Amino acid sequence: MVFALKKKDLPVISVIALLILSYLFIPAFFVAYLNFNSAHGLIASFIKFAILATFGESLALRIRRGIYFEKGFGLLSRAFVWGILGMLIKLVFILFATGIPNVVNYLHQSAPLLFDGSFFSRLGIAFSISLTMNVIFSPWLFVVHSITNEHIHRCEGNPKKFFSPIQIQDIFINLNWAVIWNFSIKKTIPIFWIPAHTITFLLPPDHQILMAALLSFALGIILAFAKYEGANFKGLAIPILKKLAESTMCTATFGQIRGDYIYNIAQYEVKAKLQLSLNLGQRFPINYGAHGKTILAFSSAEEEEKIPLDFDYLTAELAKCRKDGFAFSKSRAFPGVNVISAPVFDTDNTIVGCILILGVFGDQKIDEYGEYTKKVAQEMTIKLKK
Repeated sequence: MVFALKKKDLPVISVIALLILSYLFIPAFFVAYLNFNSAHGLIASFIKFAILATFGESLALRIRRGIYFEKGFGLLSRAFVWGILGMLIKLVFILFATGIPNVVNYLHQSAPLLFDGSFFSRLGIAFSISLTMNVIFSPWLFVVHSITNEHIHRCEGNPKKFFSPIQIQDIFINLNWAVIWNFSIKKTIPIFWIPAHTITFLLPPDHQILMAALLSFALGIILAFAKYEGANFKGLAIPILKKLAESTMCTATFGQIRGDYIYNIAQYEVKAKLQLSLNLGQRFPINYGAHGKTILAFSSAEEEEKIPLDFDYLTAELAKCRKDGFAFSKSRAFPGVNVISAPVFDTDNTIVGCILILGVFGDQKIDEYGEYTKKVAQEMTIKLKK
C-alpha cells in the first residue's frame, strides 16, 4: 500500500483545498451552491456524487497502487453509476428524513419532549433516521454498487460496452460476499455509516447530500485498508478450500504472509484414513517447506533478499516452480505426507499468501494435484482483485 505523498499528489490536494476554501469563505460561491441545489436537487446530487464518490474510488486506488487511474478503471462509467446512485440517495434521504420523524411521533405520542427542539431530541431523531436508512437501504446499495463495479470490470472500463446487458445472475452468484457481508454490512454500517449519517441528518437539508457525497472519500480509504489487511481472506478462502479438499481428498489450507511468517488462517479437512490438521493461527517461517519455495519463486527481487535461503541449491526448484505455477515438498511436520503450494496475489500482483494441500498421495498425483491447486489459487486471486 502506497502512503507517501508524491509530487503528483500536489495538484489534487491543491484543487481540493481550493474547493473547500471557496465553499467556506467565498459568499457568492456558497450562495450559488445553495440556489442551484434548491432549484435542481436531483441534478446537483448527480453531479456531486459523480465527482466526489468517483474520486473516492480513485483515492482508494492511489492508496493501494500508488496511482489515481489505470487502464480498465472505467472513470466515466463509474461517474455515471455514482451519479445515478446519488439521485437515488437524494430521494431516499427525503423518504427517511420525512417518514421516520412521523413514525417516531406516532410511537411516542405520550412523550412530546422528543420534539421539544432541544439538541438531544434532534440527535435522537437523526439517529433514528440514520439507523433505519442504513439497515433497510444500505445493504442493497452495497450489492448494487458491487454488481455495477463487476460489470465495469468485465467491460474493461469501456463506456460504450457499459451499456450492454448486465449479466446480473452470473455476477450476483460470483460476488465477493465475504467482503459485502463480513465487512461492508457487519462492520461499516454500525461502526461508520450509522454514526456518520446521524451527524449528516443534523445538518440543514441543503448540506446533507453534499455531506453524504463527501463521506465517499472515507469509504474509499476504509475499503483500501480492508483490502490490504486481508479482512476478507478467510471468508473468501473457505468455499475454495472445500472444493479443493473434496477433489483431492487432502486437507486444504490458506496461509497469509505476515512479516517473516506465514499464518494458517483458513482450512478445510475431509474424512480420510489419515486425518491431517493444522491449528488455525499456527505460523510457520516464511522459508519453510513448499510455501517457502512458492513465496520465494514469486516474490520481487527486493523481497528475495530478505528471505534466508540457499539460492544455489534452490535455483532449479524455483525455476520449476515459476514454470509450473506450484511447488512440491515432503512435509517436515508429518512424515510421509506430501505438500503442494500455489501462490495467491493481491490487486498489485504482490504475493499475499499460498493455497496448500497436505495429503498422502503418490508421485504420479503431483502434477494433477498441482495443476488443480494452481487453478483454485488463481480463482482466489481473481476474486481478490474484484
